[in-house]
Amino acid sequence: EGLWMNCVRQAEDKLQCKAYDSLLALPPALEASRALMCVAVALSVIALLVGICGMKKIRCTGSNRRAKAYLVGISGVLFILTGIFVLIPVCWMANTIIRDFYN
Repeated sequence: EGLWMNCVRQAEDKLQCKAYDSLLALPPALEASRALMCVAVALSVIALLVGICGMKKIRCTGSNRRAKAYLVGISGVLFILTGIFVLIPVCWMANTIIRDFYN
């Protein structure tokens, strides 16, 4: 069971994956994990764009070094938040899979 598909290994070399039938029938944990992953992707794109504006050769802020340093710092913080938003659903789903395996 994954975030986007449910996969089953039928033989030694065959893996069959099927998308979930209904978005409404998903468990709340899976819906939250999907939402966090989508937020993480969007946040990483924003962080990348902010980081590009903070590069030395790009003239988004003119030649203001302080503004460029500020943009690079903001970009770093956004990338750290992105990592946290990715780590939460990964750990959550891993915990769910391990808990279900031992029960």
